[in-house]
Order: sequence, then C-alpha cells, then structure tokens
Amino acid sequence: MVPVAIEPDEHQSRRALVLLALFVLGCAVVAAGAALGLGTVWQDVHEWVFARVAGDRAV
Repeated sequence: MVPVAIEPDEHQSRRALVLLALFVLGCAVVAAGAALGLGTVWQDVHEWVFARVAGDRAV
C-alpha cells in the first residue's frame, strides 16, 4: 500500500480546540474550588491553633 497524506479536517481541528478549551476551563474551575476549600479549612485551622497558642490575650 502507498501511504496517503491525510489533511486534517476543519471540523476535527475545531472539535479538538473546543475539547481543549473545555478541559482547560474544567481544570480552572476545579483549581478554584480546591483553593476556596483549602483556604476555608486553613482559616479555621489557623484560628483554632492561634487561640491555643496565644491564649486569651489575642481576643
């Protein structure tokens, strides 16, 4: 058989770009959610530790 060069279809290229954009957007949403969740947990932990280390003087 003779190899035949297949030209990329415009539809395939557009679909690939849409899937890439959705993947990047999804990663950004997950990263933002994780950052908000970790920030909330960190704030609670920091308040809990600071209250025990500093005692009532910080309040």
